[in-house]
Amino acid sequence: FTKILLSIILVLSCTIYVKLSPENLENFKHVVLESNLTFTKINEWYHNTFGSFLPSFQEPSTTTVANTDPLVNKENYLDGYKISVPKNTTVSFLDSGLYVFLGEKEGYGNVLIIQGVNGVDIWYGGITNTSLNLYDYVEKGQILGTTIEDYYYLAFVKDGNFITYEEYQNQN
Repeated sequence: FTKILLSIILVLSCTIYVKLSPENLENFKHVVLESNLTFTKINEWYHNTFGSFLPSFQEPSTTTVANTDPLVNKENYLDGYKISVPKNTTVSFLDSGLYVFLGEKEGYGNVLIIQGVNGVDIWYGGITNTSLNLYDYVEKGQILGTTIEDYYYLAFVKDGNFITYEEYQNQN
């Protein structure tokens, strides 16, 4: 009940702010519609502050891959990396975020994209057996799936541009 009440108060506060003056309406439009507003940061803040609004029907896995640096056996590939691992290796998420895409990307095959809370999109290619649904929130270390071959692909995108693993690490 408290979560719903706080959500209503937040919506009403935004509505009152916008109605006070035309300048407030323009500021609100700029922030919400024109700037690069990262939904995952808002979602993480809401989740940490109020908890989950709807009950979760999926138990998050807390199992992690034993390797502490997933890019130990990496080689440059297109705009990202090809990670060498044994076939059917379990892969976990590098960072918390929102699952926003599953589909084909040229050169990477079937790709799953997580919009990270730090504003970096992480592309995972060559992964199967994922039990996620689109727009699920995932935690760092949660199991993503298993590799199809003896490698998988990883790429990092910030503001529409590919970045290196080192640049990604500096974002955290």
